[in-house]
Amino acid sequence: MRPLSTATPKPMLDLLGVPVVERLLDHLGSFGVRDFYLNPGYLGDQLHRHFRSRAARSIFFANEGGYAEGRWDGAPIGSASTLARLQRRHSAFDGDFFVLCGDALIDLDMAGLMRAHKDSGAEVTISAAKVPRQDIPKYGILDVNPQGRVISFQEKPAVEEARSCLASTGIYVFSPAALHRLQDEEGLDIAIDLLPRILARGGRIQAHSPEFIWADIGNPADYFAALQRGLSGTLPGVMPAGEEAAPGVWLAPGAEVSPRARILGPCYAGPGARILAGAELQGSCVIGADCVVEGKTLLRDSMLMPGTQVSSGVWLEAQIAAPDWSLSYGQPVFGVPKAPPVTGLVPASAAATGSWGRIFQAG
Repeated sequence: MRPLSTATPKPMLDLLGVPVVERLLDHLGSFGVRDFYLNPGYLGDQLHRHFRSRAARSIFFANEGGYAEGRWDGAPIGSASTLARLQRRHSAFDGDFFVLCGDALIDLDMAGLMRAHKDSGAEVTISAAKVPRQDIPKYGILDVNPQGRVISFQEKPAVEEARSCLASTGIYVFSPAALHRLQDEEGLDIAIDLLPRILARGGRIQAHSPEFIWADIGNPADYFAALQRGLSGTLPGVMPAGEEAAPGVWLAPGAEVSPRARILGPCYAGPGARILAGAELQGSCVIGADCVVEGKTLLRDSMLMPGTQVSSGVWLEAQIAAPDWSLSYGQPVFGVPKAPPVTGLVPASAAATGSWGRIFQAG
């Protein structure tokens, strides 16, 4: 996800006014889940600050890292090692529990997943999704028997070597028994270490594969696709956080738009964003918090990261942009994407002026 994740951990990337991980916790909460363990690692202090201000949930931080001289220092220990540490040091799990990645959006029936787990008697149940054959090399693939019992795993196999199109979504139900032989040691991963060990000793792992939406926020293209679906209302449980000031145009508190700006939505403007007279926005556009879009600019199917100012004369199309970089989300990403700056993108200035209001020329 770099450079998007350079200053923000993936779970905290904004999705139309709400971080991705909070959208996920809201979904779990709709099934009555109230107690959560979060294990922040990279830039984990951002999760601390965000969730400590929200008292409606019971959250225990199982940190992968800590503060040194007032600064957060991430120190990942591995997903399976985190579970082992929680169980051995805190006796965290006395019944079946969900384990999820914090950077994906789902509409999965969590109650149905738990029922399937209990009915099968498995130690672990994996929520699986059928993926297109060409996408198989992106995922961990499950080899299952006709009853859905997992026989083996393939980590990102070539298409011609894949034994199925069932991909692990990183959504699990665990029974405490799955952790009994897991030592409190660092470096253990759920998919690479723990699950193969359970299979090797004859433990039962079950696949559960109903039809459901799984929006994995794994790269810039996935991220922008999730934003587009949220704007179009096709991502269940995701609505822009703000007022729909005109059809398909949402404003967060503090966002201002000149009546002489032209917006052909859908569009979302985050808190404190300002769109000046003469600016034109076409297609799916997301203007981050405290951004400024000057006049004589054109943005089409693009996103501005928070604090970005677009100067007059700039034309952005199919871009995710920040003051010091801009990338085309539609191009395949291999390794670290090259994201050079665009002339006319600068840090947002409080001095930008315009005629404000809530009148739109919406298409």
